[in-house]
Amino acid sequence: MVKKGRNKKARSSSRQNKALKSSFANAKFKNPNALFRTNSAVKDNWQADKSPLQNLAAMGLKTGLNDDIKKPGGLNSTNTTFAPAAKAIELFDIPADGKIKGHTKRDVMLPVSVDDQTYIVALLKKHGTNYTKAFRDTKLNNMQHTSTKLENLANKFFALTDKEVVVEMGAKVEKLRADAA
Repeated sequence: MVKKGRNKKARSSSRQNKALKSSFANAKFKNPNALFRTNSAVKDNWQADKSPLQNLAAMGLKTGLNDDIKKPGGLNSTNTTFAPAAKAIELFDIPADGKIKGHTKRDVMLPVSVDDQTYIVALLKKHGTNYTKAFRDTKLNNMQHTSTKLENLANKFFALTDKEVVVEMGAKVEKLRADAA
């Protein structure tokens, strides 16, 4: 047999929601005009028979903050003069060749970062181009790159120019680099 009146379980939050709803319904600021009368200076100058915009304007406060802006963009006033558009090179001191050089070798933007160069050079010194062995070496390959990732990193390292190579490499790595080129 079905017990009547027990179809739904009483939830613990239902009482809390009712209490919250009733507290908001009886809130102090239910009347929007009451918000403006909380400050003592505003209370003294507030006239209940006028609208909030009229009261604020009578106190010298600006009510329409966005009225100065046109809808498509720009200011309403026609006598405003704007400076000519400046170029990015003038604003940020970008060199004419477009390459931003850092203060140290680590700050210079390289195709392979200095950290990655030291990482791959250590693996190439020990294992050469055997990327499967380098992949399994957990001491040197502490980032646990796959053999494919290590091979791609090594190929990028081999493609660097002499100016871009920042890390010292042994004779074995120099020979590998010369053979790859």
